[in-house]
Amino acid sequence: MTDSLKLKQGDQAEQQALMPATFLAEIEANSFPDAVCLLDGRAGAEVTYGQLAHDVKVAAKVFEADKRRLAFLYATSSVDTVIAYLALIHAGHAVYLVGDGTDETALTQAVDLYAPDIVVGAKYSLPKDYVGTSEQRIPHVAFRRTENNRALHPHLTLLLGTSGSTGSCKLVRLSYRNVISNAHAIKQYLGISSSDRAITMLPLSYSYGLSVLHSHLVAGASIVLNQDPVVTREFWQAFNQRSCTSLAGVPYTHQTLLKLGIYRRAPQSLRYVTQAGGRMDVDTTREIHTLLSQRSIPLIVMYGQTEATARISYLPPEQLPVRVGSIGRAIPGGELTIVDESGTSRGVREIGEVLYRGPNVMMGYAESPTDLSRGDELSGVLRTGDLGYCDEEGFLFLTGRMKRIAKVLGLRISLDEVEAFLAATCLTAVVESHDKIRCFCEINADLNTDIDLAQLQKTVSEKLGLATDYVDLQAIATIPRTANGKFDYPKLEAL
Repeated sequence: MTDSLKLKQGDQAEQQALMPATFLAEIEANSFPDAVCLLDGRAGAEVTYGQLAHDVKVAAKVFEADKRRLAFLYATSSVDTVIAYLALIHAGHAVYLVGDGTDETALTQAVDLYAPDIVVGAKYSLPKDYVGTSEQRIPHVAFRRTENNRALHPHLTLLLGTSGSTGSCKLVRLSYRNVISNAHAIKQYLGISSSDRAITMLPLSYSYGLSVLHSHLVAGASIVLNQDPVVTREFWQAFNQRSCTSLAGVPYTHQTLLKLGIYRRAPQSLRYVTQAGGRMDVDTTREIHTLLSQRSIPLIVMYGQTEATARISYLPPEQLPVRVGSIGRAIPGGELTIVDESGTSRGVREIGEVLYRGPNVMMGYAESPTDLSRGDELSGVLRTGDLGYCDEEGFLFLTGRMKRIAKVLGLRISLDEVEAFLAATCLTAVVESHDKIRCFCEINADLNTDIDLAQLQKTVSEKLGLATDYVDLQAIATIPRTANGKFDYPKLEAL
């Protein structure tokens, strides 16, 4: 460890006063020491809550410093990552979870910009001003040789990329209060108890994937740390051998599981299924609900943003049959409103921007190191950028994104509405590019190949009121996606 990171005597009391609360208090209060907390999906190793608390405290000593530091943690779905993550927070530092799929160029760009004091788990070479070491349970630790005088706000605890795992230098700034309040809200509405056992299906650097870990930790439940795709035999062996009780996925995940027939023969231990990370088409939602309901397994549709830590709303499963397409009501402790451009509330079924209030709303964004010293700039109020309306009972329906509005020949066109329209024929991603509405239709050997694209182009053009020259339909074997399973629109725009 470098001298700049050694704890100076006399500064310890001040450091402790600035340190945010940590998960250890939650872990020790809400679980039995001998209860299993973490399980390695491949190796079969188990870590109890008592052992986890011990390992985190030991690891935190590695990161002790005279003041709060910025740490980059390369997040994999592993026991080592969880211990390092909890230890860095326990040591009082602010942690940026770097996505496992982040390439070397993106990581280098982020390291150059933010100059983190600590980097853990990097798969690529770091600049020469970092010295590496290896500690028990925390491999590949690197400390910056020279002290960084950058200030960190005392409440800043977690940094996440706005898209979950792309390595973007624009980060969401979250406090411990943001994180812990959202974890407890999720635990409450999902009814997570110590008998539940989740399996990781999404990156821990993605707010949805991380929320699964957080909500199960505060419930004293178990988490199987899995690194295998859901389409593999190894994933389902781990699921069944460990008697996992839930599945958490984005629409693409559930579409894949539906094709695999998983919902027709759902595992005996499965208690509930959650979906977030984008709007799932109505037909798929209905089909999954119908199949799961035969075993009394609820499908819980949810909505959230990284800017709200993870979760904003959920649809109670008993409401799904009559309100399919809705993303429900606000989570416990939150409030949803539909507003116009001036912030005035809209009426029933009037479309406007979705505004959310709650303790889980981020402190703000960071786009440069100086932003890390900024305090709470939103005061618990988030203008989501999503468009929607509420029905007579207060259930929310989304209609699109404000930034997903194209303007072609003076016409305002919702790209999300075009996607929804085409979803009845084939899975389609829609972008505006080269002054055209470009529709990429996923057509391959496993899907319907007798689609008449020329006729479909004409149908879309007529619906939008545009000449066919301004609407382009293209068959594509596989729509490119981000690590979170969402459409990769920038890549599509570049095609």
